[in-house]
Amino acid sequence: MRFLASLLLIVSQLNSFLGPPAPSPWFVEHVALEPVDLPSEVNVSFVTDESGRLSNEFIVFKNTSSIPLYIVGKAGEGHWKFDEIPVELPIGIGPVYKVVDGQAYIWNIKYNHPGTGYYFDWFKEKQRDVSVWLYVYENQVLSETGTILDLEPRNQFDGDRPKDVIIPDPQKVMLSTIYGTEIIQIPLMVSYTLNANYLSYSDFMFSESLINFFFILICFVIIVAAVLLIAWVFRELIGKLIYKK
Repeated sequence: MRFLASLLLIVSQLNSFLGPPAPSPWFVEHVALEPVDLPSEVNVSFVTDESGRLSNEFIVFKNTSSIPLYIVGKAGEGHWKFDEIPVELPIGIGPVYKVVDGQAYIWNIKYNHPGTGYYFDWFKEKQRDVSVWLYVYENQVLSETGTILDLEPRNQFDGDRPKDVIIPDPQKVMLSTIYGTEIIQIPLMVSYTLNANYLSYSDFMFSESLINFFFILICFVIIVAAVLLIAWVFRELIGKLIYKK
């Protein structure tokens, strides 16, 4: 019975791992930088990564100056304490990244070991050690740790996309950064194209049904195999007992 329970647990984990994909966005969001005057040590560039299912377009921030460049974003869920900076910002908004002397840092929680509490501090970015990368998805400007900026919600995810769907108009947004005591607004233009890999709601439900069918089939095969194995083990044990007598 333990063997059977273990097999069912493995299959359930497999079903969770192979679960149906999330509903597709109707459109792909593209981001472009608008002209802006920046200090000579600060560089804001644009990188496109085509390796994924959807192309990822990143806004990359670098700063070689000893004056920190802060990327401003929204507070995470629960308790949050931002670093003190010489600029007053709205409640719930504060510096979440900084780049200084060619090194990128993230403002995050650090748990003391062994379990004596936690504190907030700047920690070196491990994935992007010299720069900060932001991207646009799900009507937001996002980072690896959370939301930087909310967009006007023009991309849609629910329901089936009409064949004659109207592509949303581009929208211009301002992303706040802080350099020294100066707030620098980075203008971004977000535009839209049809998602060529769009998965309709009916296709999504079919995928879910298909996965559930195979999940049930795998469970049935495993249960039958387990029953046969247990029967074989009992037969062998009984055979050995009879042979000894």
